[in-house]
Amino acid sequence: MASTRAVCDGGDMTDRTVRPDDTPDETGAPVEALHDFELDVDDEFVDKVGRRIERRVLTNELVTLAWNGPMAATLELLHIPFAWFAGRTRSPRPPAP
Repeated sequence: MASTRAVCDGGDMTDRTVRPDDTPDETGAPVEALHDFELDVDDEFVDKVGRRIERRVLTNELVTLAWNGPMAATLELLHIPFAWFAGRTRSPRPPAP
């Protein structure tokens, strides 16, 4: 199994092509010998990691709401009087002949 890395061309992050590394020694005999030491993953460990990820995602969503919510509410409240004044200042056009 060859490892991969992201390669960005031109100094920007638009090209995120994943290409294999050029080092052929990564899948040699030492890695094959370590394959016998593989351990089974406990279901409790997987659940624990999943709960931590879910907790961090929830925290991210709450912080985003706390950061963006007041600004969105303020903009909506400012929109009301501006829309009201914009509607009152328009004079009705006379009908076209």
